[in-house]
Amino acid sequence: EQKRRDKAKETMDIFAPLAHRLGIRAVKEELEDLSLRILDPVAYTEIEEALALREGERNAFIERMKQRITEKLKS
Repeated sequence: EQKRRDKAKETMDIFAPLAHRLGIRAVKEELEDLSLRILDPVAYTEIEEALALREGERNAFIERMKQRITEKLKS
């Protein structure tokens, strides 16, 4: 278990920032997610639940914006 935590910390401290500097945002975010899941599972779960609760709001907002953009493009 300690070895996993050490690797997760190394990933968070070295590889995620490196991916950011290289402009690989998706990789950076994935590395951070995986590391946080190991380093602080409680915080990871809280964030995951908070995002799930707001998913409907985000999707509704995106749909409204898509409709507005479509209407503007038609006019």
